[in-house]
Amino acid sequence: MNNENLIPASRRSKKEARENGRKGGQASGRTRRRKKAMRTVFRQIATMPVNDAKLKRQLEAAGMDEETTYAAALAWKAIYHAMKGNSQMMRLVMEMLGEDPSIMLKEREIKLKEKQGGNDAGEPTIILLPQKED
Repeated sequence: MNNENLIPASRRSKKEARENGRKGGQASGRTRRRKKAMRTVFRQIATMPVNDAKLKRQLEAAGMDEETTYAAALAWKAIYHAMKGNSQMMRLVMEMLGEDPSIMLKEREIKLKEKQGGNDAGEPTIILLPQKED
């Protein structure tokens, strides 16, 4: 890519800037519509009952009923792999449960500092935690 061909928006004419803004807005709209369509498809599939025989047997062996949906199957698989030590699945499961690992670490830090008797100055330790989103 040749940097000489790049012209900043501040050096373009108002007409060019308007046209480029319009193109960007149209592309953004197309992307938004495509993502919305994909979310709709995923929601429809997630609510469908599982029809894969092997997966059904695994879910039934785990105590789930025979009318289990793909959403429940996904949750089960995420928990299954998290229990086997997959750290990405652990993080996903914690996030889906509404638990933020960073908050849990801060809470542990507070408890450890309280056990140690506060800070060096004898003052109680105050650690501000991020707000949980509902």
